[in-house]
Amino acid sequence: MRVSFTLLDDDTFGKDQANLINWDDFKEFRLANYIINCMLEYDGADDLRLDRKSLKRTHTLYLTMSNERELKVENWTSDESALSRAKLGLSSPVSYIDWKVTAPEMIFDWKLHAETWKYKSVPKDLLKLLETLRLRDGCDEDETNFLQPSEVVVTKDPKYWNYDIYRTRLKTSFIAEFQDTPYVLEISINQEWEGLKTRAPESKINWQMEFYGKHWDSAMNQVSPVDQRKDFGEGLKNIWVGSDPDLEKRFGNFLEVFLKVQHQVNSLQDDEADDEADDEADDEAEDEAEDEAEDEAEDKAEDKAEDQQTE
Repeated sequence: MRVSFTLLDDDTFGKDQANLINWDDFKEFRLANYIINCMLEYDGADDLRLDRKSLKRTHTLYLTMSNERELKVENWTSDESALSRAKLGLSSPVSYIDWKVTAPEMIFDWKLHAETWKYKSVPKDLLKLLETLRLRDGCDEDETNFLQPSEVVVTKDPKYWNYDIYRTRLKTSFIAEFQDTPYVLEISINQEWEGLKTRAPESKINWQMEFYGKHWDSAMNQVSPVDQRKDFGEGLKNIWVGSDPDLEKRFGNFLEVFLKVQHQVNSLQDDEADDEADDEADDEAEDEAEDEAEDEAEDKAEDKAEDQQTE
């Protein structure tokens, strides 16, 4: 279960445009890094603060197949340990838990999405394919530029998998916990390629921001040993945690944290817009000053030429 934030005009673009993007100047990615840095700097009495000790950057690999199966590898790396984290399931959630609540008409649209997935063991031939894939991390040691696109490198001929896999997706995430809360902020870049053609420009790129309880995944998938049904705890206590027996108050605690996050993120977006406006104003002022200087120089040159002709 996740609360997702996104700009209503979230940019996605075609594969012919992807290789023309200057990532430093691309607004959505610059905004994502801007938000990360500002959230890390918050230190006010009423502000939510991210715990720097919990900060991590992860990669998740998705290979979607034509039969609607999907291979998912969380915390993907190029070593053999990735094989043990590979899971195979359907490319969409199972129907009995898959619902969304959305709130548009805001600077940042948001939605609460609950879902559940079914996974099974990964066939050996698919694991062999995974062994031929390597991660080329695009992020460097620059702690002010947390998110940059990375690459999926296919080191060997994938043979018949070229026909079976129709989409490769790489999710690069910045993750940090909010201090003194059970909640987490995750900001990610998603890159998609057609099939296994990862040398070609991406067919789609976007970014997303998610807010969730670090306990939610286990709570949503907890099963009662008695009747083998989903068990969310008495009064949904496994999901809306807290010491108060009143569900409404525990849910209210979640809303309080969520609304603070929403307020901080919206205010940051406003600040970024103000900074951009100031930069544009400065650029216009510089252009005007340059134009005036050029006009003045031309006038002086003309006056000098006229004086020489008179002499």
